[in-house]
This record gives sequence, structure tokens and C-alpha cells, in this order.
Amino acid sequence: MFLNYYLPLMCLFWLLYGEGENATYKYYYYLYVANIIYSEGSYVFYRDGKYYFMWSENDTRSPEYRVRYAMSDSPVKLDNPISGTIVLRKDPDKQIYGTGHHAVINKPGTDEWYIVYHRFERPDGLKHGWDAGYYREVCIDRMYFNPDGTIKAVKPTL
Repeated sequence: MFLNYYLPLMCLFWLLYGEGENATYKYYYYLYVANIIYSEGSYVFYRDGKYYFMWSENDTRSPEYRVRYAMSDSPVKLDNPISGTIVLRKDPDKQIYGTGHHAVINKPGTDEWYIVYHRFERPDGLKHGWDAGYYREVCIDRMYFNPDGTIKAVKPTL
């Protein structure tokens, strides 16, 4: 059980950060070629035979700060970056802005996934202008998947 579940994860981290080379640059290259914006906050996880590469887009001080992802069968090559699909973004109706710089967690032994991220403090975040990204609150929301493995857009909660 241990090797079946954790070995792909251990190999992933070794491939991305081992051998003196940060292989995440290979992901950046594929994103660049596909004309997808990468800013910071990369995060990689493994689920059901797929590797998910997630990152934050735009400046942390921008209301448009958000999270995109791509998925692949390989931990070091994006076969099809699926246009850098947006998984988490602002919700002006709820005064939620600057959703980014995240991590993903899985409840052990389940297919229950969560995204942890920060956003502008609400309701006054936008009042700080360009410094709004320095006034943050930490959030966690449930993350769901479609039958084909793609991630459903996360709706930020209050």
C-alpha cells in the first residue's frame, strides 16, 4: 500500500528537485511555448495517474491574481497544457479578489481534495489600492474533479 500510493509522489519530488536540476523549468518552458502566463507559486500533485502543475498568475497585488493549472501523464513534460485552465479566480459579487499562491491537500485515504490559498482581506481589500496584496487572509475551499480528471472551477467561499 505504501509504495503504490507514495512512490509516485516521492519520485515526483525527486524528479522536480533532485539531481541538481530544478525540472520545474521544463514546465515553465512548455507554458511559455503555449503562451500561458506564469507568475509564481508553483505546486505539483499527483492524482489517479495524472500530474497536476498549478501556478499563480498576475501580480499578488492585482485583483486579477488567480490560479491556473495544466495536467499531464508525465511529471516532467506537459503533453497538453489544456490552455492553462483557470481553477480559482476573483468573485466580485462576494468582494473576493486576489485569490492565489496556493497549496493542495488531500484527506488521506479519500478522493477529497482542498485548495488552500490567500486573497485580499475582505471587505476592505481593494481600498488599499496597489498594496492590497499585502493585506491577506488565508482560505480553504473544497476542490472537485470532473470524470476526465480536469479540475472543476473552485468557487471561493466566505
